[in-house]
Amino acid sequence: MNNNKSKVNSAVAIFWDRHIELFQKQGVKGSACRWYVKRVEQYTQANFDQKLLAHAPRLVAQFLDNEGRNTKLKD
Repeated sequence: MNNNKSKVNSAVAIFWDRHIELFQKQGVKGSACRWYVKRVEQYTQANFDQKLLAHAPRLVAQFLDNEGRNTKLKD
């Protein structure tokens, strides 16, 4: 069981490493890349019950609007 969890964690790390590399190729600074990763993780956790096809731009915008109003938001 731990072996499977380790494989999943490795796959997730590789996934984010690739995305961070893409962000950086677009000129996004390292600290901002990590911010993006955190926000995407928060978004997916907040919307885990939604099917992928249901994730419309308005859902992302609504999430970011709500997060922007969160005075307890940390980097």
